Amino acid sequence: MPAAVYLSGVSAGRDIRIEKILSIGAVYNIPPAPPAFSYRGIAGVPPPTEESMIQQRTQLVEAIYTKLTQPGINALALTGIGGVGKSTLAALLSQYTEAQSSTGKGFFQAPPLWLSIDQAAAFADVIGTIFQQLDKPLSILDNLSPAGQVEALSTLLDSLELPRLIVLDQFDNLLDWATGKTLPMQLGVSEWINALSSRPWKSNTRLLLTSRPFPQGTQVILSPCFREYAVGGLTPQEGLALLRLRGIQAAAADLQTAVTFCDGHPLSLVLLMALIQLYEIPLADLLAEPTLWLGDIATNLLDAAFQRLTEEQRVVLRAMSVYRTAVPVAALAPFLTGSSSQQILLSLRPLLVQQVIQPAENRRYRLHAVVARYAQTHFVEGDWQANQLALHAAHAKAAHYYLQQAQASTLPREQRRGVNDIQGIIEAVWQYTQAAQWQEAYTLVVQEQLFYDLSVWGGYIVLWDLCQWFLPQMGWQPEPKQKITIYLYLGVAYSVLGKMTQALEYQQKALSISRELGDRAVEATTLHNLGAIYQATGHPQQALQKYQEALPITREVGDRAGEAATLNNMGALYWATGQPQQALQKYQEALPITREVGDRAGEAATLNNIGYVYRVTGHPQQALQKYQEALPIRREVGDRAGEATTLNNMGALYQATGQPQQALQKCLEALPIRREVGDRAVESTTCSNIAVLLYMHFNRQKEAITFMERAIAILVKAGLPQDEAGQKVEDLRNVLQTMQSGPRLKGKRRFFL
Repeated sequence: MPAAVYLSGVSAGRDIRIEKILSIGAVYNIPPAPPAFSYRGIAGVPPPTEESMIQQRTQLVEAIYTKLTQPGINALALTGIGGVGKSTLAALLSQYTEAQSSTGKGFFQAPPLWLSIDQAAAFADVIGTIFQQLDKPLSILDNLSPAGQVEALSTLLDSLELPRLIVLDQFDNLLDWATGKTLPMQLGVSEWINALSSRPWKSNTRLLLTSRPFPQGTQVILSPCFREYAVGGLTPQEGLALLRLRGIQAAAADLQTAVTFCDGHPLSLVLLMALIQLYEIPLADLLAEPTLWLGDIATNLLDAAFQRLTEEQRVVLRAMSVYRTAVPVAALAPFLTGSSSQQILLSLRPLLVQQVIQPAENRRYRLHAVVARYAQTHFVEGDWQANQLALHAAHAKAAHYYLQQAQASTLPREQRRGVNDIQGIIEAVWQYTQAAQWQEAYTLVVQEQLFYDLSVWGGYIVLWDLCQWFLPQMGWQPEPKQKITIYLYLGVAYSVLGKMTQALEYQQKALSISRELGDRAVEATTLHNLGAIYQATGHPQQALQKYQEALPITREVGDRAGEAATLNNMGALYWATGQPQQALQKYQEALPITREVGDRAGEAATLNNIGYVYRVTGHPQQALQKYQEALPIRREVGDRAGEATTLNNMGALYQATGQPQQALQKCLEALPIRREVGDRAVESTTCSNIAVLLYMHFNRQKEAITFMERAIAILVKAGLPQDEAGQKVEDLRNVLQTMQSGPRLKGKRRFFL
């Protein structure tokens, strides 16, 4: 039986333990449950679609709308090269759906929802924002694995009463642009793409994604539920109409030449128009200048356009290029000393008109990626080294801006509950690293205890990013104690994200440095973590060896919490290897220590584990006593998954001792909690146990069959390994067939394991 682990880390020079406890389950092996759900809100607004500025592409919008509203469609991805107008097209479609709905005859009956997925976004931000925007409780997502969160999102969208369009703009920020496959740290995205492709939703909700490549899941299938719509450039007629709309006066032949050369690419056409307006020369003369049409058109147009900007406008572009997310006007003030917000807005206005700068939600602005990359190389002309120094200085200014904002608006540490509460601080850290000021960045991390807080909140993708920024590199060599902290937390992030090879590598690096420094407390922590990794990957002997090395050191340095964690893990390991008495001994050694250090969650888990060992080894009264002690503590600390485990264990105990009424009551109490926490496989097992009880002891055949059918349906969708799922489904179907045949089972039947 795989056991969960306590993973330990250090921060700010003291031992901080990251605890993840797995209680032994009566009917199913329960994987370690993630912490409370954490996300960053990314609700946004569509880009502008004014007829005076944007080619409306009416026929294309109507064609996409028709395709999107066909039966059996869950999602449509608008794909194409950068700058081809995917986001603008999505905005036009969003506007079109609202217009259709206002007539009372449209397909969609609820207002569209727009999510802006920037480069700092994680898929958890997508899930959390959709739940929040649809007024659904985020507590549903607590303690769910990424796969469980995807299941919860699918269930939500499958059950919406009013059809709604949801736009996921720039979805490719979650993907590898070259392949369309999910980035390694973007947990849940592949599962989500698979879910979109698997079956049509019952509701008429539709997703519209914008992405350079078509998103690829792990299942390579052509699905009618999730389709691609490749967005091409403007037609010659649309390109001509756009140039005329923007007031470009020229002969039809010259306009046609410009559109043809730009291949209908909207961004290139916009940049061409900006160049015409800045040069204030006829299009024919511009076309006659060969140097403007050599090489990459975007770069050539930007070169010319950049030279015609005022100095303040250039400063604005350079300033915006150092921010990785959309920012308000106030973020530009440090770069324009003495300029008021109104003056900065005046500088922004022509850049907005030319779409060099793009508006975002909440009066924020961002640069198009092409323009941002260009601006970063033009702080100092003709001198790469001086340009890099100037770019670093700009990132340092941005870091100071975020720090000032954090001082004014960030909650005190004890009131913070998730990544949203520290987003400004995270951005300040990133800006410092881009400024090559790693020590300032690291000091900020330590002061704010970001490593520890992110691990507690479940922000492991952000934690992984944070640790990656501080790995040794040119210009930054962390001190040995800093390396230990970085490697420990990076190892923890990798292990929780399922990357055990990398987790092992970084914990071993931390162990080596701790021994070099003679830091016994950290040595014990890393030994413990190595044991936990070996245990999770099915190497019990290596795990036991590491625990046995760690245990005396925790006692030597007086780390009582660490001692209890190691004893608990040793107990789980002994149980998994068929040594129940040794497991019981270790749990009993750990129990008084958890009480001594005030670890109520650890105390409840240990009591539950002791109860389980007692039950399986034939001591039902002692088992019931331990379960009855554990249950109120789990409710006290809000451990819903643990509460369901203990209830189910009590049900198994009552069933084994001939008390079916009490067994049924406990299983029925556990079932809604199983459903709430989202562990579908365990929910299936609880349903099957209820079915067996109803059939064997209460002669309620019809209800029993209903629960067994539900158990099978849930298990099929649970995402278990194929061999394991196949065997379990076969077992349940055999029992269902017996139930359907009529005669009641004779004697006792054990709960499903």
